[in-house]
Amino acid sequence: MTSSVFRIFQDLRIVEGSLVPASPPARIWIGGPTSSVMGSIVNPDDLQRAIEYEANKPDSRRKLAASQCMERHLFVCVDSLKTEAWQALIHCAPVQPPMLPAEVTHMWAATDEGQGGILVLVAEASKGWQNLGTIPKSQRPAEP
Repeated sequence: MTSSVFRIFQDLRIVEGSLVPASPPARIWIGGPTSSVMGSIVNPDDLQRAIEYEANKPDSRRKLAASQCMERHLFVCVDSLKTEAWQALIHCAPVQPPMLPAEVTHMWAATDEGQGGILVLVAEASKGWQNLGTIPKSQRPAEP
């Protein structure tokens, strides 16, 4: 960081900042201090709560229960507008498995990382989250 940028940080009393790759137009998000994350802006519990909320929606549970399949997968696209959950998905996925209703055996969470691709995580009720990594946007499924 250059000395002029450092002086701007001091003048504005900026404690922490991060760069989030995003498509133009450029955006600046400003957040106030919070004690709920014990000194960190990113909290893996934010993703966990968002995922568990989606898994427990009556409509999702009804549809998956009706399938009568052994494995029932629920896929959630985490949009950057859900800032806390999105940041957790990008930076620090939960360690503990999500608390899923019986109708959901596998939970998928994915987000667009901008130019990088699509970041994908998967969890089973009995296991923790597994980061499957980033799938480049140029990869397309093979045509049947």
